[in-house]
Order: sequence, then C-alpha cells, then structure tokens
Amino acid sequence: MFSVFFFQGMFKVPNKKGFENSMRYLLSIVEPEKCAKMIPWPLIDKKGESQFRTSVRMFLMEINTVSNITAVLHLY
Repeated sequence: MFSVFFFQGMFKVPNKKGFENSMRYLLSIVEPEKCAKMIPWPLIDKKGESQFRTSVRMFLMEINTVSNITAVLHLY
C-alpha cells in the first residue's frame, strides 16, 4: 500500500494527492495526537481538501512558534 502513494519521482509534476498523503504522514510522525485531532482524514470531497490545507497551515504555524523552524510558505 505504501508504494501506491509514495514512489520515486512523484513530485516531478504537481501531485495534489501525493502532497496530501505526504503531509499527513509527516505530521503524524511529528505529533501524532495533535495530527489526529487537527487534520481531517480521509479526504472525501473538495470541502475536506480545503479544510485539510487550512489545518496543515495552522499546524505548521504552531510547530514554527514552538520550535522556531524556518517559516513554510505556501505557493498556490
């Protein structure tokens, strides 16, 4: 199942589903409990996808205030 979502060269072109799966995976490693509460999953419609992006942005802003990492800018 892992290779269905993650494969070599998956970001050579824009890949929305790859981004969503990668971000959820990485955030669930960083803070599993907070990720489960904040990040909506599974994504079944456009509204859920929009809430996902907003939640990821908020999650990253919280991580940045706590750990003082370099700011992450969204480019879309």
